[in-house]
Amino acid sequence: MSITGKVVVLYTFLFTFTIISISCVFLYSARSIGAGIVFSGLKENSSHIQAYITEGNELSEENIDDLINDNTVEYIIKNKNTGERYVSLGLRMADEYNAYDVPENVSKPSDSESKQKYIQPENVPSDSTPNDDINSAPDSDGSGEKVKLPFMLDNEYSVYSKDGKDYITVDNEVMYEGDMYSIRLFKSSADIMRFVKYIETRLYHIDLAGIVLAFFISAYISKVLLRPVTKIRETAEKISVEDLSQRIEIEGPDDELKELSITFNSMIDRLESSFEQQSRFVSDASHELRTPISVIKGYANLINRWGKDDPEILQEAVNSILEETEHMSVMIKNLLFLARSDQHSNHVQIQPMSLGDAVNDIAKDLSVMDEKVEVETDISEDIIINGDPDLIKQMLWIYTENALKYSGENKKVQYKLYKENGYACICVKDNGFGIKDEDIPHIFERFYRVDKSRNKEIPGNGLGLSIAKWIMDIHHGKIEVKSVVGQGTEFINKFPIN
Repeated sequence: MSITGKVVVLYTFLFTFTIISISCVFLYSARSIGAGIVFSGLKENSSHIQAYITEGNELSEENIDDLINDNTVEYIIKNKNTGERYVSLGLRMADEYNAYDVPENVSKPSDSESKQKYIQPENVPSDSTPNDDINSAPDSDGSGEKVKLPFMLDNEYSVYSKDGKDYITVDNEVMYEGDMYSIRLFKSSADIMRFVKYIETRLYHIDLAGIVLAFFISAYISKVLLRPVTKIRETAEKISVEDLSQRIEIEGPDDELKELSITFNSMIDRLESSFEQQSRFVSDASHELRTPISVIKGYANLINRWGKDDPEILQEAVNSILEETEHMSVMIKNLLFLARSDQHSNHVQIQPMSLGDAVNDIAKDLSVMDEKVEVETDISEDIIINGDPDLIKQMLWIYTENALKYSGENKKVQYKLYKENGYACICVKDNGFGIKDEDIPHIFERFYRVDKSRNKEIPGNGLGLSIAKWIMDIHHGKIEVKSVVGQGTEFINKFPIN
C-alpha cells in the first residue's frame, strides 16, 4: 500500500473511531438524560402537591390534574388515616388497574431497599414514622430498581417493570393536621425510549455521513501533506547523469517536508558539482595524457624513419621521449595520490613535528638545487604541531616549484614562520607573474591552470595545488592566497596549534 493510502486509512480510522466513540457515549447517556428530565418533572409535581396539601386546600382529582398539568403523569395519593384515595384518570380507565388499589408494578419499595423518600414537615414530631400499610411488596413479575443519576443531586428514583414496560416512580409522604398522605407519581419510560431511538437513528445517519466525509477529507489531507514527496519522486525520475539541472520547488510552510526538499536540492547540487568536476577531470586528464603520448609517438616515428643512422636525431628523440615520459610519470603519480585521497586510503602518519625544521630543509634543498634562486627564511621561533612531516614537505615543495615556474629571470622565494591567532603560519612568497583575482578561487581545482592555452613553455599539469589543498585539509588547516599581478603571489598556510 502506498503512503497516501496508509495516510487515508489512518485518518479515516481515527476520525471514524472518534465519532463512533462520541456517539456511543452520547447514546449511553441519552436514556439517563431523559430519565433525569422525567425525574425532575415528577419531583417538581410532587413538591406542588405537598405544598397544596400543607396549605390546607381540599384534594380532588381535578385539582391534582391542574397541579400536575401533564396527562402522561399518573398518580396515586392516599390519606393513610382515612383510607381516601385519589387516582389519575389514566389508571381509572385502565382495565388492569383497580381504581381503589395501588397498581402492583408501581408499589412502594420495601424498607430494606429504602426506595421511599419520606418528607418530614416542620409541624410533625421527629419521632413520627410513616404507615407502611400500602402494598409494601411488588408483584411477582415486576421488580423495583434504584437508579443513580450521577449528574444530579438528591438523585435517587425508582424504576418498575410491568408487562414489558418501565415506569419511573417518585414516592413521598407528607403530614398535615394529623393526617398522613402518601404521594406516588409515575410516568412510562416509553417517551424516553422514543427519544433515545430518535437520537440513535440520527446518530446512525450522522456517523455514516461522517465516515464518508472523513474518507474524502483524509484523501485531500494526505494529498496536500504528501505533495512535496510526490514532487521529490517526480524530480528524481527526471534526474539522470545527462541532466542534473532538475530541482524541487521550495514552497509551503516550514515543516519537515520542506526541509526534506531543501536537503534533496542540496544533494543534487553536490552531485551536479561532483559530476561536473569528474567530467572535467576525465577531460583534462585525457588532454594531459594525450599530449606526451603524441610527442612520444612522433619521436618514435622519427627514429623509425630517419633517426636510426643519424646520432643527432636519435639523441634528440631519446631526450624528448625521456622528458615526456617523466612528465607522464609525475602526472600519473599525482593522479594516483589524489585517487587514494578520495578513497581515504593514503597513509598519513600524524606525529609531533617541528615546522622550523621542515622550512629549513626545503630552503636548504632549494639553495643547493639552483644557486641562482634567492632564498630567504624568517623563523622567529620554532613551532611544534601534530602533522605528517613528509606530507608537509611535499606541500612546501609544490609551492616552491610553482614559484620557480611562474617567476622570471630573477627568481626569489621567501619562507616565513610565525604564530597568529592560535595558528602556526607558514608563508611561501615569490616575485613571479601573480594571479588574477578571478582565477584565485579556482587554482586548487584539479587540472586548473591560469594559462588557459596550456602551452608547453611552463611545464605542469595543474594537480600540485589540489594536492596541497588536500594536505592542508587532512591537517585541519586552511590556506590564504594573496597575489598582485606582476609582483608575485603569497601562500599562507595556517595549522591549528594543539
